[in-house]
Amino acid sequence: MIPAATAIGISPAIQTIEYVPEKEFLLSYNAIGAESIETYLRGDLAQYAEIIDPAQGSGPRTFQVRLKIPADAAPGPRQLLVGVIEQPPEGAMVGGRAAYQSPVLVFVPYPGVHLEGTLFAHDININDTERVKLEVINRGTQSVPITASIEIFDAQGASVGRQDFELLTLAGSAGKDFRYDWDSAGHAPGPYFVKAQVISPSGVLERESSFSVGSLQLRILGFTKNGTVGMINPFTIDVKSDWNSPLASVYADVTLNDSTFKTPTIDMQPSEQATLKGYWDLTGAAVGVYDADIKVYYGGALSRATGQVSAIDKLAENASSGITGARIAIAGALLLIAILILVLRRRKK
Repeated sequence: MIPAATAIGISPAIQTIEYVPEKEFLLSYNAIGAESIETYLRGDLAQYAEIIDPAQGSGPRTFQVRLKIPADAAPGPRQLLVGVIEQPPEGAMVGGRAAYQSPVLVFVPYPGVHLEGTLFAHDININDTERVKLEVINRGTQSVPITASIEIFDAQGASVGRQDFELLTLAGSAGKDFRYDWDSAGHAPGPYFVKAQVISPSGVLERESSFSVGSLQLRILGFTKNGTVGMINPFTIDVKSDWNSPLASVYADVTLNDSTFKTPTIDMQPSEQATLKGYWDLTGAAVGVYDADIKVYYGGALSRATGQVSAIDKLAENASSGITGARIAIAGALLLIAILILVLRRRKK
C-alpha cells in the first residue's frame, strides 16, 4: 500500500536577526509533515551554525539551531538556510524527495561608512498630495553627518517643488526616513520626476524616481469602422484611462444615424486600456456611410467621439471581386495566346 502524500514543512518560514559580533543566537523550529525528517544547514552562514536535533530522522518535532557570527565575518547581506527533507522508508525506491528551507537573514555591517538609499513616489490624481519618501540606511559601523534634499521636476525639467532637510548624524546600522509632501494643486496632469540627494563627508548619494498626476479623462482611441448589412455586427470602442484610480461602471452610448445601442458596463483599473463592446444591428439596413456619435460615460464625466462608419454588402463585394478576378484571368489568357502566336510566326520565318 502506498502511503498518502504529505506536505513537509518548517516553521517559522523566515527569520531576521540583528548582527551582533560573537553573540550566540538559539533559534527554535518545528518540523512537520512526514514520518521521517532529516534536518540540515546551507548558506554562507552555515559554517557558523550547528543543529541541535537529538531525534534526527524521526517524525514531526521541535529542534534548535545555534548561530554565532564572528567579528570578522564578510560584510553585506548574509543568510543561513535551515532545511528539512523527507527520508524515504527503508528499502523504498529513492526518487524525488520533498524538502523545504527557512532562511535566517542577517546584514553584517561594512567597516566605516556605507550609505544606501531608496526613493519612493506613487501615481496620484490632480489636486492630490504626492507623499515622497527617501529611506537612508547607514550600513557601516561608523556614524556620519548627512544632509538631504528632495526635488520634483515637471516634464519640461522645471523645478516645481523642493524640500531641504537639516543636518543630522546617522549612527552605524541606523536608518532615517525623509518625507516630502508635495501638493499637486495648480499643476498640470502628466509625468513628474523626483531627484533626491544625500550629502556626507564620504560623497553624494543620488536617487531618482517618477510619478504621474492623473486627470479624470477617458480617451477614445478608436472604434469599429464598418459592418455587414443583413446581420448583427460586433461594435468595439478602445478607450484609455488617464485616471490613477479605478473607474467603475464605464459604458458607451452609440448612435449610428437613427440606430442606437448601449454597451455593457465595465470596471477599469488605474491607467488601464480597455475595450467596450456592443452590437450594431444591420438586419434590413441599407448599404452606405453612417454618421457615428459615440459617448463614453465614466465617474460622472463624459468623453465623446464622432466619425463615419460603413455598412457594406459582402455578397455584392464578393461577386464584384469574382467578376474582377475573371476579367484578370481572361486578360492573362489573351496575352498568353498573343505571345504564342508571335513566337510561332518568328519560327516560320
